[in-house]
Amino acid sequence: MWNPQIPTQFVVANDDDKNPSINIWDLRNPGYPVATFNDIHYSGILSFSWCLSDPSLVVSSGKDNRTVVTNFKTGEQVLEFPTQTLYKRVRWSHQLHGKICAMSDEGKSSVLSFEPEGLFSNPGKPFSTPNILQSSNEPYVPKWMQPRCGAAFGFGNKLVSFSHQKKGLLSVHKASNEALSSLSRKVQEFDSQLQSIPMTQICDIKSKSAQNDYDMMEFKVLKCLLEDNYDAVLKQFGIDKNKAVFEVERFLGRKLNRQKESEQQVAPKPV
Repeated sequence: MWNPQIPTQFVVANDDDKNPSINIWDLRNPGYPVATFNDIHYSGILSFSWCLSDPSLVVSSGKDNRTVVTNFKTGEQVLEFPTQTLYKRVRWSHQLHGKICAMSDEGKSSVLSFEPEGLFSNPGKPFSTPNILQSSNEPYVPKWMQPRCGAAFGFGNKLVSFSHQKKGLLSVHKASNEALSSLSRKVQEFDSQLQSIPMTQICDIKSKSAQNDYDMMEFKVLKCLLEDNYDAVLKQFGIDKNKAVFEVERFLGRKLNRQKESEQQVAPKPV
């Protein structure tokens, strides 16, 4: 099986019970394998699959009834699935991250999950949750679970950010004195408005002074929510309430049981 990340590399798994090894070869150096793993299985290896979502991970099944996920770059076993079934074929899912399809000798298929969500699934389904191996120095975080970007404020008016484009490097940004003074002035102005005029009037002022349509719409919708005027919210988004009800009734094939607020009676609370 070929490496999905390095097109010149492929893996050869040995089904010999005396030498259950996994060898990774590279066409650029065909004299000897670039990596060999002898301690993953105790008996012959039956199937092997590379993870497309995280090419560092591989899953293998052997005659020892073990199904193991390994970080092939370090040779460290990441986890082992708690199953005693002998799987003749295992394959990572191309679309569902962390899901592995495994086929037993009897032709039955099971879904193995890298993530612990299997704990909340139906116990009757063939769904297995892994056990993290104690030999691991620290838990491995696969690529599909790693945050692509993030930011956090720190002391001294500093902002720390990271992104996958910078390969995990942290960037520290410090706000200028001009930006801090502008922000402080806006906060003081907003605080004085809250003490003198109602919030709905502040929304009118902000919507009129908005510099773009998005900000103007935001304050108009906020005003409607403060007034509990949900019909006006629909109008702000260009939704006709009567037309929406008509489409729902046509889809359901029946009339909706609607009551006007004036006809609704609130039951008295017991004393």
